[in-house]
Amino acid sequence: MRRVELIEGVNEILKAVQESGLRLASRALLTATKERDWSLNMVKALRNYTIKASAFSPAARDLTHVFHLLYLEDAEVWAQLLDTEKKDRRVITSIRNDVNFIHNYLPKISKMITPASLALVKEEESGLKYKDKDVLSIIVIEDKDRLSSPERIIEVLDSVGTLYKACALMNGVPPEGLSVISCDSGSDKSFDFLGAAKVIECLKEFILSLWDRVVFFREKQVEQRIELVNKSLPLYERLGDLVKEKKLAPEMAEIIRRDVFEATGKFIKSGASIPELKAVSHYDPRALMAPEPKLLVSAPDAPSGDTEQPEAKGGEGVRAEVEPTRDSPSELNFDNLEDAERSTLIKLLEKARGNNLQDTLADEGEADADMASSEY
Repeated sequence: MRRVELIEGVNEILKAVQESGLRLASRALLTATKERDWSLNMVKALRNYTIKASAFSPAARDLTHVFHLLYLEDAEVWAQLLDTEKKDRRVITSIRNDVNFIHNYLPKISKMITPASLALVKEEESGLKYKDKDVLSIIVIEDKDRLSSPERIIEVLDSVGTLYKACALMNGVPPEGLSVISCDSGSDKSFDFLGAAKVIECLKEFILSLWDRVVFFREKQVEQRIELVNKSLPLYERLGDLVKEKKLAPEMAEIIRRDVFEATGKFIKSGASIPELKAVSHYDPRALMAPEPKLLVSAPDAPSGDTEQPEAKGGEGVRAEVEPTRDSPSELNFDNLEDAERSTLIKLLEKARGNNLQDTLADEGEADADMASSEY
């Protein structure tokens, strides 16, 4: 799970506790004069919390498991609160302590895991240093059975850098200045880029238009899809307009066109996406933006723990038990053969398989191995 997902999950839980009235009901326990009234208010707050929890993201749901908060959604717990005769005071104490923990410590955990660079940008949004800057988050979709190769990461970063440069030139902004301010990994990998706000906006619009065409041509093969997507991108039309308006030289426009064409192919093949895609489409980027197989590496098989690994050659205690196969000389019984027959059989087997059965017989301590060797 990536840090940004954890932060979002923490915020969801905090919001649910606050908006459900669970925090207020917990604090009211200290000043409540009628325990029955407090119990009713707490059960109402727990019900509201449960409704909000039903819409938790996977990250928020995982956090409720980690911090053992699932009992707050249990109707049997609510019934215990209303039963004045069989009420378990430990339930009340547990709810109060957990709600206080959520309110007091989850925000600190969120702040602790927030990347320092992103926190700095957020804090100075109203200041001058980052006034004209914005952040672009790129998600590299991962699979538990297939890991990213270095080439895949290189293609993602290279395509983003090329597309940023193209958007900058089209907007009359210096193409330099894009920086990677944060990297994260979990179920997926992500990279946060800081650049000129105007250019970042252009790049996000480009990726969204790219996604629309990926969805439209989703039935096509990858190479054909890339070609069709590239031909239909509005960016090329914009380049033509800039040339007509003499805001961009034809030579530069052609260079940008070629760079964008190549970078678009890399971006699609590498399986990269942005968080904003989820808000504009019901299609799953994980399925349509899957990377090329050649850019992935198979995950190593987990050790079973039952297989005894042999020690280094020559070490003490080395034990290699090998099941005899049909071709193994240990299955051959030479005792019933005459000397001449045995010698002939050994020669035929050596000729057919290229194995030195004489040495094998000697190692096994066959009594007549010397006789078979002397007949050669």
